[in-house]
Amino acid sequence: MQVLLIGANTAWQIAAYEAAAAKFQFIEKEHIFIGICSLEKVLSLGQEGSGLSSQDFSALQKEYDRLQALMKKLNLDMTQLRRRMRKILGIGDYKHSEKVIHRSDSCKKVFARACELPSSSEAVSALHLLAALMEHPGDRILQALDLDENGLTAMRKELASVSPEQGAESATPLLDRYGRDLTQAARDGKLGPFVGRRNELLQVIQTLARSMKNNP
Repeated sequence: MQVLLIGANTAWQIAAYEAAAAKFQFIEKEHIFIGICSLEKVLSLGQEGSGLSSQDFSALQKEYDRLQALMKKLNLDMTQLRRRMRKILGIGDYKHSEKVIHRSDSCKKVFARACELPSSSEAVSALHLLAALMEHPGDRILQALDLDENGLTAMRKELASVSPEQGAESATPLLDRYGRDLTQAARDGKLGPFVGRRNELLQVIQTLARSMKNNP
């Protein structure tokens, strides 16, 4: 499986919680739909409340903004969508004996399809998950959406236009997620003062500024 962007990964985590709380044996694709529609709840907690790093929180905000723009264009409200989806699903009767809850086969197919949508060098976004869901949504998701044929066609058309560039938060999603941009941190004033290191800093500057010799 390709790397998931923070939005897609968060939607998966929320889906797992939804499935367990409603006593379902597996994470179903409808739970993924709820997870996608619940990203705003994570953002409403703020960075500290969400437990996300500043980079992950910013990336999640960008994914949500693209998702929200799509929903607004189609006159859909994600709060209402997730509430309707929960009501349609109801409550199951499965008792979990393990802490891990697995995806159903249909849910795995959604992820597999979502991984095919971006290019091989890009990560999977929440929009890619939604696009994969809408290819074969099933009766329950269609009931929650409550769209006529024209609305459904419009939604699929909008999702079909999702490109890898729109799905990724930058050209280097892995570096953004697992690394730290010290240059940007310095611009933002997030680095401590470099006191008593003048000689070392000058040496680094001289090394990096060499044009003829290899940098050690």
